[in-house]
Amino acid sequence: MSREAKKNTEELKQLAKDNGADLFGVADLKEIREISTHPPDLLSGYRYGITIAVSLDRFGSYETATEDQFAFPLLRRISGIIVNHIIKKDHRALAIDPDKILGENIEMRNLSEISHKAISRAAGIGWIGKSALLITPEYGPRVNITSVFTDMPLIPGMPIDCQCKSCMKCILACPVQALIDSSFKDYPRKIDQVLLVNQCKEWKDEQVGLTCWDCVLACPKGRSSGPK
Repeated sequence: MSREAKKNTEELKQLAKDNGADLFGVADLKEIREISTHPPDLLSGYRYGITIAVSLDRFGSYETATEDQFAFPLLRRISGIIVNHIIKKDHRALAIDPDKILGENIEMRNLSEISHKAISRAAGIGWIGKSALLITPEYGPRVNITSVFTDMPLIPGMPIDCQCKSCMKCILACPVQALIDSSFKDYPRKIDQVLLVNQCKEWKDEQVGLTCWDCVLACPKGRSSGPK
């Protein structure tokens, strides 16, 4: 562990927290090289992925409007501050938007340029759960996340394997039984290993595009951190 890397990591973490982040972590991008990116060379020239999370518990409501009006703008602001700080230190940095959707017809539908969840897991702030969501010890899946890539020397965290064990609360909560009780160590290799995508999509279409939050709210992790 170099002094420079430790100092950089501590500075960035404090900067993120001072500007509203609830969780901060660093991933060694070697841990996610097999994850699909768009474009394929997205990670070229970068060594670390910074993950920043904002808890939805703080806003007191769980709906798409809360994400759009509060969580995503806050994440964009924090990631912009982080990028500016890194660039001023003469290093490269690239922020990935927390809510940019590339389209339906890609591997692991509705992703941005890269899976923010994969970066967060590699950084050690949570694991990929049976719901296919990032589960954090502090807030469960009730978080929004974003990512910043950099070549600045940093100290990465340790990836976390799935901790859901025998819990099936998210699976039982699904109104259309779209979640599958699957077993995996780190993350599912394909979305249909954990989610029947068409069943989920059909329900959303019937609800005029509304998003179901049942699996998110059913998760017991981190419940002492916010509203029951």
